[in-house]
Amino acid sequence: MLDTSKSIVVGGLVYEASDTASRLGRAPEQSPPRTRTAPAARLPLPFPELLDRESELEVLRASPPRLVELHARPGFGKTALLRFLAGRPQPELYPDGVVYIGPDSLAGPADLIEALAAELVAGDPTWRPDDPELWELLESRRALVLLDEPPLTPEALDQLRGRVPHCTVVVASSSTREVTGALELAGLPAEAGVRLLEQRLGSSTIGPERDAAVTICNAFAGHPLALVQTAGLAREGASLSCLAAELAGSPHERLSELLIESLSEREKRVLAALAAVDGASLSAERLSELAEVDPIEPVLDSLERRGLLRRDEKSDRVAGLAQVDERLQQISDVTGYAEKAVRLFTGLAAGDLSADEALDDLGAVFSLLNWANENRRWQEALELVKVAETGLALARRFDAWGHALEHALHAGDQLGDKRAQAWALDRLGNRAALLGDRSAAKEYLQRAASLHASTGESAAAAVTRRNLDLVRPRGFRALRESFGALPTGVRVLGVAVAVVAVGGSLAAGYARPARGPRGAAGPPGAQGKAGPRGLRGANGPASLRGATGPQGPQGPQGPAGPSGTELWALVDPAGGVDASGADTPTDKPDGGTPQTYTLTFNKNIKSCSWLAVPQAGPTSKNPPPTSGVVNAAGAVPVQFRFNPTLPFVVTVLC
Repeated sequence: MLDTSKSIVVGGLVYEASDTASRLGRAPEQSPPRTRTAPAARLPLPFPELLDRESELEVLRASPPRLVELHARPGFGKTALLRFLAGRPQPELYPDGVVYIGPDSLAGPADLIEALAAELVAGDPTWRPDDPELWELLESRRALVLLDEPPLTPEALDQLRGRVPHCTVVVASSSTREVTGALELAGLPAEAGVRLLEQRLGSSTIGPERDAAVTICNAFAGHPLALVQTAGLAREGASLSCLAAELAGSPHERLSELLIESLSEREKRVLAALAAVDGASLSAERLSELAEVDPIEPVLDSLERRGLLRRDEKSDRVAGLAQVDERLQQISDVTGYAEKAVRLFTGLAAGDLSADEALDDLGAVFSLLNWANENRRWQEALELVKVAETGLALARRFDAWGHALEHALHAGDQLGDKRAQAWALDRLGNRAALLGDRSAAKEYLQRAASLHASTGESAAAAVTRRNLDLVRPRGFRALRESFGALPTGVRVLGVAVAVVAVGGSLAAGYARPARGPRGAAGPPGAQGKAGPRGLRGANGPASLRGATGPQGPQGPQGPAGPSGTELWALVDPAGGVDASGADTPTDKPDGGTPQTYTLTFNKNIKSCSWLAVPQAGPTSKNPPPTSGVVNAAGAVPVQFRFNPTLPFVVTVLC
């Protein structure tokens, strides 16, 4: 009987999480769970009313299926529009329901497929059909899929469109790339902006105050979030006329200053705690402990009314706003909150995050991993991954799980902790097996088993070898893979020899004359007498051992081996080196897609390997880590799956 709190079934394999070496097994032969029959209803919190978005709603409510990209700068109402749509389903168009996936929920395209499988296909949270059946089931679904700032490339969006051809997919993004047919959200016209101010103030504006409201709307070009924040200042006692005068000239910069000045000490602590995790979603309970504010609900309600934080998906969770986070990070030190947040997560009484908690805290965990990586806090990074990885695995967030384990492997390398490396490699191997990549699974598990054995973890090594047996090919598949691993010349020669041998046998058979009928067998002959045994010969004389010769002179000392000193560099996306642990000039990127960054160290590193880890999280749209060996020219050629948007750390290990 499977423990559903610690195991998942993917295709024909079952994965069981464990503190040391996790287990793989064959899924039991039984009738598969029924697929989902009720419409999906993964919804955000409702949004009551939109102002002046009728034309956009008309496009978004047109007949499916379609892929619609919705672009706008932060604060222009993308999330509000998606929440409004989700709260008004159209069952005649989307009988399979509505799926909203918010920011910080995904780390890549594989995570999105798993989220859709859970919401639209699987009737049992521990089960997922194998890929061919899953693709067939997804292709038949007719649902409205709303994606808020997903970390997906244009190529991944095209692939998604092929997987759900009968769904309408709306993708809200702050991206400014040009896409034919994309919806661009503009600011509100003056009349709609004044109505928004009046809604937030709870009263109508007349006379000079109405003129001031129009002036404020024009100053912000109808930016909805700026108008909500200005109304929050007015509710605190400032008149619109005074605010209009204050905001003249540089309205956005001055508004940020006024907002920070208006905060109480308790409010500053709450917003600084959110800024420490880059505004990622946190539960009110966890935020209260982090900011040391209790009771926290009145503070959260006040900040939300004034447009300084957001609640989008769950009423008991809040998230920061980019503009506020950036301002607080500029004027205050949030390092203490980051350190405390790491201790808060790694000191959980339950030991690790559940699947639901891992999904909720995905953005915060990756933000803290980036912080630990940037500050070379390898032990904290390792402990964070150990807390989160089981939940990510059980939630089938394979991209996020893989990124987290790469962080753990890198941290183990930096610490020289072989047990930590074995732990990460073991899980990377099991993840690859679940994804059907037998070659990668075999490589990871072989390395994990070797490290487990070298550190005396015999039980863990035995479990890993058992997992390895499940992914090793057998029978004809093993023969085919072994043959495929041979050099091309050897394979060609082998085929030629086989063809000649078979052809020669056939030719000889055709050339031989026909064989006549076989005669009857004769009677058996009598057995003859045994002959006498011969004499044993005498032993020969033993040879004498020669005398030991004189000791030869000592040979000259060999050349020094390569230094074991670690080399590293922090490289920005444009190719510049921001900081380094050695003299590390870098060539400019080649300008391709993806670009190749070539780092040339002033040391002989031709026999070394390298690892490149982007400073990335689920919302930064950076690629996953990559690794390789130094090329023949003695340089490090770094190429990610797609171009990074934030700096990355390159480490050379010899």
